Amino acid sequence: MSNCRWSVFDPPDQNIFSSHNERETVQMSQVARATVVSIRAARARSRRQLGVIMLFVVPALALYSVYTLYPVALSIWWSLLDWNGIAPASSWA
Repeated sequence: MSNCRWSVFDPPDQNIFSSHNERETVQMSQVARATVVSIRAARARSRRQLGVIMLFVVPALALYSVYTLYPVALSIWWSLLDWNGIAPASSWA
């Protein structure tokens, strides 16, 4: 561990630049341009992630709706009718 700059007990300096000259070479326009590029990349990544999420969620919701929600709604509808199960439903309960 002799070649390590710092250890767990000795945190690194707050200054991430090795000298004052390096700090001056970074201009604000470069930083702003990099920020805009990173925001655009994050939005594109977010859209791709949303597409992948929807790829899995939509079929699951469709199956859930067909096999769970529709029968529950149909049984609630049938419970409101005076129906013996064989003859056509004609009147409210």
